[in-house]
Amino acid sequence: MLEFCRREWTSLLTALAFLTRLGPARCLDAAALSRAVRYYPVAGLAAGVAQTLPAAVLMLAHPAWGAGAAWLYVAAGFAVTRGLHWDAVADMGDAWGSGASGPAFWRILKDSRMGAYGAMSLLLTFSLELLCAAVLCAAADWGALCLAPAWGRACGVILAGSAAPHAAGSLGALACTGAGGAVRAFWLALGLCAAVLLLPPVPAVSLVLASLALVGGLRRLARRQGGLNGDFLGAAMLWGECLALCAACL
Repeated sequence: MLEFCRREWTSLLTALAFLTRLGPARCLDAAALSRAVRYYPVAGLAAGVAQTLPAAVLMLAHPAWGAGAAWLYVAAGFAVTRGLHWDAVADMGDAWGSGASGPAFWRILKDSRMGAYGAMSLLLTFSLELLCAAVLCAAADWGALCLAPAWGRACGVILAGSAAPHAAGSLGALACTGAGGAVRAFWLALGLCAAVLLLPPVPAVSLVLASLALVGGLRRLARRQGGLNGDFLGAAMLWGECLALCAACL
């Protein structure tokens, strides 16, 4: 039992170190990264709390500064996560928007340069998160702001457990291995319960359906393109986070 607790604690710290600045820096091997996937939503919750606190403090000091608190929430999110996954939003925007398939799709996806579709995808995602955060800060709905990053990471885990990786040995492949059937089912069931218990009926149903559509759409795209990689998962996490924020605003 002690060994089990030690192993799970190490996996949680690994998830925190990989996804955020909140965990101690460590050398991460492939097996450790794969085991840590089950704790991605927990790391998302920790990040959500860390980025919500500055916004809450600002609103307590200056209740009329809802827009400033929202900007601080988003900026703190960049700081806490090192901006992780935002490049995935741009990459997915370029690759999907190009209409390419096969090798051309992957060449665009892995290109470090950003095109028009990537820029528009970043702008729309960022502005949506900022707008929703402003509404929630004005309403002092700190719980929703804390939980949204956890919901987004759960969407990434569910996607990883639903599709095959494009390349063996990649980060996407490690995530798919770690998000096996039991892990995927656990977070799917917990997410459904959380939506029902924490949101009114209409927002809860809207969030669940929208999240399933997001994961399903990315899974179908992955199947058409021969698998997924880390960009698919990163985009699912941020877009899932935005969906949770939107649902809380309804």
